Amino acid sequence: MKNKKLLVAFLLYLLIVPFSFAQNTNDEKEFIKQNKEMKKQEAELKRQALAMKEVHEALAEQAVDMRMMPGRPPMPAPPDPNVYKNLTLQKMFRNESLVKEVTFDVNNDFSEYRDTNPNDRFILNLKGSCSSGAIKITIYGPSGKVFKELTIDPSANVSWSQYVMFTVEKKYQGTWKTKIEAENARGFYDLSFSIVYAPF
Repeated sequence: MKNKKLLVAFLLYLLIVPFSFAQNTNDEKEFIKQNKEMKKQEAELKRQALAMKEVHEALAEQAVDMRMMPGRPPMPAPPDPNVYKNLTLQKMFRNESLVKEVTFDVNNDFSEYRDTNPNDRFILNLKGSCSSGAIKITIYGPSGKVFKELTIDPSANVSWSQYVMFTVEKKYQGTWKTKIEAENARGFYDLSFSIVYAPF
């Protein structure tokens, strides 16, 4: 009888271990795939930032020429371009639980040097997948109110993106807070915040 119990336990072990290994492999493959997509988006944002930088440098040269004109008072040169700001958070969970909070400042860094540009954007992106447990992401606006709440769980993969024109809607300027809560989670999340300033 004892030998039979040991045999049953051994057979169950042989069934469970490969399944667990396959599940981990699938989670990691999904994480790599989502990470590649996020890097493509970041590359596109950086390309836009480079184009804006070139515009900024041309305008800076023009400003220098204008300061050298007779009879004109000296003017400050625009600051170095800060046309692209980004914060990316990524984590793979293996049956883990945690609570973490992060902040991100949204403001018009060029307000002293130009008029408000309505095309300045604050972009939020979230991707994630979870085979068991749950990962909850809560994003709070500068007012402290919940802007978005999303839960990543086994019911479906999550892919969410949204942007706001923060120079037009002043309520979006200030410090944003994000709370990340994982409970016995097996999966991952990829969260990014980006500011893209339109050309001067």
